Amino acid sequence: MSLAMVTSMTVDASPESQRTSNVFMVFLPELITGIIGPPLGAWLLSRSLWIALISGALALLLTFAVTMLLPERDRLCPAAPDSNCGEYEPLARSNGDQRVTVDSIRVEYRDEEDNSPPTAAAGLHPRPRRAVLFDELADVVHGVLSFPLNRNVVLALASVVVSTATQFDDILLPYLSVRYNWSLAQASNVLPLMAVLNLGFAFALPRLSKALRTASSLSAAEVDCALAVGSVLPLVVGAFVIGLWRTMEGTMTGLVIQTAGYGNRLFLLSLLPSMVPSDTRARLYMLLSLVDTLGGFARSTLMETLFGLSLGLGGGGSGLPFIVSGFCQLAAGALLCLLRPQSGAVSD
Repeated sequence: MSLAMVTSMTVDASPESQRTSNVFMVFLPELITGIIGPPLGAWLLSRSLWIALISGALALLLTFAVTMLLPERDRLCPAAPDSNCGEYEPLARSNGDQRVTVDSIRVEYRDEEDNSPPTAAAGLHPRPRRAVLFDELADVVHGVLSFPLNRNVVLALASVVVSTATQFDDILLPYLSVRYNWSLAQASNVLPLMAVLNLGFAFALPRLSKALRTASSLSAAEVDCALAVGSVLPLVVGAFVIGLWRTMEGTMTGLVIQTAGYGNRLFLLSLLPSMVPSDTRARLYMLLSLVDTLGGFARSTLMETLFGLSLGLGGGGSGLPFIVSGFCQLAAGALLCLLRPQSGAVSD
């Protein structure tokens, strides 16, 4: 849900030329948290498990409070026909060939000196708040499930599922602990290092995208697509290096190579708006969030099963999960190669 909300708001408020930079900027706090979080969490756990849990709960409550303060799309975009934040259309409902606007709806009102209670217009009855909320939730679910898919969207979602389901983040710390006899606290020190490297790529990759657009005649969507495909290569190579070069040096080298693929998902998020009409972007990101969650569920089962098998094989089989991840990331990249990006947004 947070992925869909934050990304759709960022895309709606960004012109196409600035979309990539803004998407990367929005995800910078995630990297900063990745630098601070592991050592802070290890320190809190060394004091008390309850302190760590209560601190995490307070952080989630703060996130909820910040979310409630976020501006809505109507506040981001001026309500005018010449707005740059998407096509403006007055609130209306269709009735055959006729369009009935809000201005034509009859509303009864009281005179200033009339103290009688207001009466509802004929045929209109107040509805309970709970019923309205249920209707809105049903509309959201129906909108996601009835999303008008096209070839590009199907390929992008398939790539996300394959990539997400085979990332080895969940087994990295247990692998380092078992392989090199490290404690989980020692193994977690690798995470801030990766986050620092990712932070560097988060600043460099948008500038690379802008330089490529300036030096070529390609659109922003075409550059994002090319960089999303190119970012798959470090993910594949890094996974193979960890799986085949089963030493501490090989593991560290593979992890460093992997960080160069940080921009893969963010370039795809920036690319998606060019594949659908502007009024369906929020639904697309909601669908992407759902697919990403399902991929995460599959990853937990798949990678943990492969990790268990690798422990049984021992020796040369210890790199099995990473080798499988490398092949699957390669398949996800092949799906991205089939995308045909367009400049701007698909027409309604």
